[in-house]
Amino acid sequence: MGYRKIILDYADDNNGIVTSNWCVKEGIPTVYLSRMVKDGELHRVERGIYSLSEYDYDDFNIFHLKNKAAIFSYSSSLYLLGRTDFVPHLIEVSVYTGYNAAHFPDDVIVHYVTKELLDLGKIFVETPLGNSVECYDMERTVCDLICNRNKVDAELFAKTLQSCVKENDLNLNKLFSYAKKMKCLKKVQEIMEVLL
Repeated sequence: MGYRKIILDYADDNNGIVTSNWCVKEGIPTVYLSRMVKDGELHRVERGIYSLSEYDYDDFNIFHLKNKAAIFSYSSSLYLLGRTDFVPHLIEVSVYTGYNAAHFPDDVIVHYVTKELLDLGKIFVETPLGNSVECYDMERTVCDLICNRNKVDAELFAKTLQSCVKENDLNLNKLFSYAKKMKCLKKVQEIMEVLL
């Protein structure tokens, strides 16, 4: 099988996306990507990211492909989890303290956490366009909102917590376990006592 066919098959199986990093890992010369762009078989979306012609641009997926160290959090995770009715105009992500996020676009809000807490509550979810990205689960997101209430929009805070109580879908054991690890157990318990 030729390199072009391998690349096109992979892109078909990967929601229309192929990266130069993938080609390198597979031993495929990246010059094929440039040739396929020139021949109209692929489009260059961003540096190192290519798509089939019919690919719908997915901000979340493209950001995720370019920035593997970042995890969608706060309003972005609420959106990806289907827990908010508005599309956030800014992307919010968490990275470990010390990570250089200077290359992130201006429309990205960065939250820094310790390396020990970065993966706490991390899950894979599908974007509205069907691509798999990393974000925090609902319990971690609620902990972030409560622990950092001063950084969160008041309306978003209230609606999220009211929705959680109404839907009754929070795992309280997991929520309190996360809160303990994040050193904000008392805050979380106080808020949850008022709501429940």
